[in-house]
Amino acid sequence: MTDTSAHSTAGAAPSPAAPSAKAAGEKTAYLDVRDLKVHFPTDDGIVKAVAFVLLAATLALQSAASPWVEPVWALAQVASWISLVLCIVRGVPVLFEARAWDRKK
Repeated sequence: MTDTSAHSTAGAAPSPAAPSAKAAGEKTAYLDVRDLKVHFPTDDGIVKAVAFVLLAATLALQSAASPWVEPVWALAQVASWISLVLCIVRGVPVLFEARAWDRKK
């Protein structure tokens, strides 16, 4: 396996410390990403966590033949639908921006 950590990103000039890939006979990397951090501080993650906990609780309560199965199942469905709506609301602007970006090309 070739170590691409010393290669530059595609289209960019190599860093002074990076050895020349052509001189070493190695393949150049198409993409070099370092220290990538992505954060999306939204309530969507909390809603997803609540939905999955409620779904797991529904399964556990169903196995125990508890009378709480129906209300917990209803709450799990509501949380799942809210999570779906939040994902769609977050994704729609991305689609519009991608179309605008594609038109500029």
